Amino acid sequence: MRGIRQDIGGVRGELRDEREARLDLERRIETAKRRHPEQM
Repeated sequence: MRGIRQDIGGVRGELRDEREARLDLERRIETAKRRHPEQM
């Protein structure tokens, strides 16, 4: 039972990391657009 609970926690951690990575990527795209608006 404990192993299943740890797996669920690990999946939640991965999803949270993925969401943070996506937000970071979007933030980088926004800063790139501001720096080079003619390229977008």
